[in-house]
Amino acid sequence: MMVGLRVSGLDDSATSAEVVTAIAAAGGCPAEQLRAGEVRAGRDGLGSVVIQCPVAAAKKVVDGGRLLVGWVSAQVKLMDARPTRCYRCLALGHLSGQCPEGVDRADLCFRCGQPGHKALGCAAAPRCVVCAAAGVSADHRAGSGACAPPPRGKRKGGRDGPVPGSSSSAPQAVARGAEEVQVVGV
Repeated sequence: MMVGLRVSGLDDSATSAEVVTAIAAAGGCPAEQLRAGEVRAGRDGLGSVVIQCPVAAAKKVVDGGRLLVGWVSAQVKLMDARPTRCYRCLALGHLSGQCPEGVDRADLCFRCGQPGHKALGCAAAPRCVVCAAAGVSADHRAGSGACAPPPRGKRKGGRDGPVPGSSSSAPQAVARGAEEVQVVGV
Protein backbone atom coordinates (compact mmCIF):
# COMPACT_ATOMS: atom_id res chain seq x y z
CA MET A 1 0.00 0.00 0.00
CA MET A 2 1.25 3.46 -0.90
CA VAL A 3 0.74 6.79 0.87
CA GLY A 4 1.54 10.35 -0.15
CA LEU A 5 4.21 12.52 1.43
CA ARG A 6 4.62 16.24 0.79
CA VAL A 7 8.21 17.40 1.04
CA SER A 8 8.33 21.20 1.24
CA GLY A 9 10.86 23.96 1.85
CA LEU A 10 13.11 22.89 -1.05
CA ASP A 11 15.43 25.36 -2.71
CA ASP A 12 15.26 26.02 -6.46
CA SER A 13 18.11 23.63 -7.23
CA ALA A 14 16.43 20.55 -5.70
CA THR A 15 15.14 17.89 -8.07
CA SER A 16 12.62 15.09 -7.67
CA ALA A 17 15.41 12.55 -8.05
CA GLU A 18 17.30 14.05 -5.09
CA VAL A 19 14.16 13.91 -2.94
CA VAL A 20 13.54 10.26 -3.94
CA THR A 21 17.13 9.37 -3.03
CA ALA A 22 16.81 11.09 0.36
CA ILE A 23 13.49 9.37 1.17
CA ALA A 24 14.84 5.97 0.09
CA ALA A 25 17.82 6.39 2.41
CA ALA A 26 15.77 7.67 5.38
CA GLY A 27 12.91 5.20 4.88
CA GLY A 28 15.02 2.14 4.16
CA CYS A 29 13.32 1.23 0.91
CA PRO A 30 14.57 0.95 -2.68
CA ALA A 31 14.18 4.09 -4.79
CA GLU A 32 12.34 2.04 -7.45
CA GLN A 33 9.35 1.73 -5.08
CA LEU A 34 8.91 5.52 -4.89
CA ARG A 35 6.96 7.68 -7.35
CA ALA A 36 7.60 11.40 -7.47
CA GLY A 37 5.82 14.35 -9.00
CA GLU A 38 7.66 17.42 -10.17
CA VAL A 39 9.03 20.07 -7.82
CA ARG A 40 6.76 23.11 -7.89
CA ALA A 41 7.50 26.54 -6.47
CA GLY A 42 5.09 27.91 -3.90
CA ARG A 43 4.15 31.48 -3.05
CA ASP A 44 7.16 31.74 -0.78
CA GLY A 45 9.53 30.78 -3.61
CA LEU A 46 10.39 27.44 -2.01
CA GLY A 47 9.63 24.19 -3.77
CA SER A 48 7.52 21.23 -2.76
CA VAL A 49 6.97 17.79 -4.24
CA VAL A 50 4.57 14.93 -3.59
CA ILE A 51 6.09 11.47 -3.27
CA GLN A 52 4.15 8.19 -3.21
CA CYS A 53 5.92 5.62 -1.05
CA PRO A 54 5.24 2.43 0.96
CA VAL A 55 3.60 2.91 4.38
CA ALA A 56 6.55 1.51 6.37
CA ALA A 57 9.01 3.87 4.72
CA ALA A 58 6.63 6.82 5.12
CA LYS A 59 6.36 6.19 8.89
CA LYS A 60 10.14 6.23 9.27
CA VAL A 61 10.51 9.44 7.26
CA VAL A 62 7.61 11.29 8.92
CA ASP A 63 8.75 10.33 12.43
CA GLY A 64 11.96 12.27 11.75
CA GLY A 65 9.93 15.35 10.79
CA ARG A 66 12.65 16.78 8.56
CA LEU A 67 14.57 15.39 5.62
CA LEU A 68 18.01 16.47 4.41
CA VAL A 69 17.81 17.10 0.64
CA GLY A 70 21.10 18.50 -0.62
CA TRP A 71 21.87 21.46 1.66
CA VAL A 72 18.27 21.97 2.78
CA SER A 73 16.46 20.49 5.76
CA ALA A 74 13.01 20.04 4.20
CA GLN A 75 9.74 19.50 6.06
CA VAL A 76 7.93 16.18 5.49
CA LYS A 77 4.19 15.74 6.07
CA LEU A 78 1.91 12.79 5.54
CA MET A 79 -0.89 13.71 3.12
CA ASP A 80 -4.55 12.88 3.73
CA ALA A 81 -6.02 10.14 1.58
CA ARG A 82 -7.68 11.49 -1.54
CA PRO A 83 -11.41 10.92 -1.90
CA THR A 84 -12.75 8.81 -4.74
CA ARG A 85 -13.40 11.10 -7.74
CA CYS A 86 -15.00 10.47 -11.11
CA TYR A 87 -12.95 12.00 -13.91
CA ARG A 88 -15.94 11.92 -16.25
CA CYS A 89 -18.39 14.10 -14.28
CA LEU A 90 -15.86 15.44 -11.67
CA ALA A 91 -18.13 14.48 -8.74
CA LEU A 92 -16.98 12.70 -5.59
CA GLY A 93 -17.96 9.23 -4.42
CA HIS A 94 -17.67 7.08 -7.54
CA LEU A 95 -15.34 6.24 -10.42
CA SER A 96 -15.86 6.91 -14.11
CA GLY A 97 -16.66 3.25 -14.88
CA GLN A 98 -19.74 3.44 -12.63
CA CYS A 99 -20.70 7.07 -13.31
CA PRO A 100 -24.44 7.55 -12.64
CA GLU A 101 -24.43 11.14 -13.96
CA GLY A 102 -25.37 11.66 -17.57
CA VAL A 103 -22.79 14.36 -18.20
CA ASP A 104 -19.20 14.27 -19.45
CA ARG A 105 -16.99 17.02 -17.98
CA ALA A 106 -13.66 15.28 -18.68
CA ASP A 107 -12.39 18.09 -20.93
CA LEU A 108 -13.12 20.90 -18.44
CA CYS A 109 -10.58 22.73 -16.31
CA PHE A 110 -10.69 21.74 -12.60
CA ARG A 111 -10.17 25.40 -11.61
CA CYS A 112 -12.57 27.46 -13.73
CA GLY A 113 -14.77 24.83 -15.38
CA GLN A 114 -14.10 26.06 -18.92
CA PRO A 115 -13.03 23.74 -21.78
CA GLY A 116 -9.79 23.96 -23.72
CA HIS A 117 -7.15 24.10 -20.98
CA LYS A 118 -6.04 22.43 -17.76
CA ALA A 119 -5.85 23.79 -14.19
CA LEU A 120 -2.03 23.95 -14.13
CA GLY A 121 -1.84 27.12 -16.24
CA CYS A 122 -5.30 28.55 -15.46
CA ALA A 123 -5.48 32.11 -14.12
CA ALA A 124 -9.27 32.51 -14.31
CA ALA A 125 -11.49 32.90 -11.25
CA PRO A 126 -12.33 29.53 -9.67
CA ARG A 127 -15.75 28.03 -10.42
CA CYS A 128 -16.76 24.50 -9.47
CA VAL A 129 -18.95 23.01 -12.20
CA VAL A 130 -20.24 20.24 -9.90
CA CYS A 131 -21.53 22.69 -7.27
CA ALA A 132 -22.85 25.05 -9.96
CA ALA A 133 -24.88 22.20 -11.47
CA ALA A 134 -26.23 21.37 -8.00
CA GLY A 135 -27.33 24.98 -7.47
CA VAL A 136 -25.03 25.73 -4.51
CA SER A 137 -22.16 28.21 -4.07
CA ALA A 138 -19.53 27.51 -6.75
CA ASP A 139 -16.81 30.11 -6.09
CA HIS A 140 -14.10 27.49 -5.54
CA ARG A 141 -12.23 24.95 -7.66
CA ALA A 142 -13.60 21.43 -8.09
CA GLY A 143 -12.49 19.10 -5.32
CA SER A 144 -11.32 21.80 -2.90
CA GLY A 145 -12.23 21.77 0.79
CA ALA A 146 -15.12 24.16 0.05
CA CYS A 147 -16.60 21.76 -2.50
CA ALA A 148 -19.67 20.22 -0.90
CA PRO A 149 -22.48 19.59 -3.36
CA PRO A 150 -25.58 18.01 -1.81
CA PRO A 151 -25.71 14.20 -1.92
CA ARG A 152 -27.17 12.62 -5.03
CA GLY A 153 -30.97 12.74 -4.96
CA LYS A 154 -31.10 15.71 -2.58
CA ARG A 155 -30.62 18.46 -5.14
CA LYS A 156 -33.08 21.32 -5.02
CA GLY A 157 -35.81 20.77 -7.55
CA GLY A 158 -34.37 17.41 -8.63
CA ARG A 159 -36.14 14.08 -9.05
CA ASP A 160 -36.96 13.90 -5.35
CA GLY A 161 -38.47 17.39 -5.18
CA PRO A 162 -37.27 20.33 -3.09
CA VAL A 163 -34.74 19.88 -0.32
CA PRO A 164 -36.42 19.37 3.10
CA GLY A 165 -36.40 22.59 5.07
CA SER A 166 -36.26 24.74 1.94
CA SER A 167 -38.33 27.90 1.67
CA SER A 168 -41.07 26.36 -0.46
CA SER A 169 -44.33 27.78 0.95
CA ALA A 170 -46.69 26.27 -1.61
CA PRO A 171 -48.94 23.53 -0.20
CA GLN A 172 -48.03 20.05 -1.34
CA ALA A 173 -50.26 17.05 -1.78
CA VAL A 174 -49.03 13.85 -0.18
CA ALA A 175 -50.62 10.53 -1.08
CA ARG A 176 -51.36 8.17 1.84
CA GLY A 177 -52.92 4.89 0.86
CA ALA A 178 -56.06 5.57 -1.14
CA GLU A 179 -56.57 9.15 0.02
CA GLU A 180 -54.67 12.32 -0.72
CA VAL A 181 -53.86 14.62 2.20
CA GLN A 182 -53.14 18.36 1.86
CA VAL A 183 -49.94 19.31 3.75
CA VAL A 184 -49.33 23.01 4.47
CA GLY A 185 -46.04 24.61 5.55
CA VAL A 186 -43.65 21.77 4.71
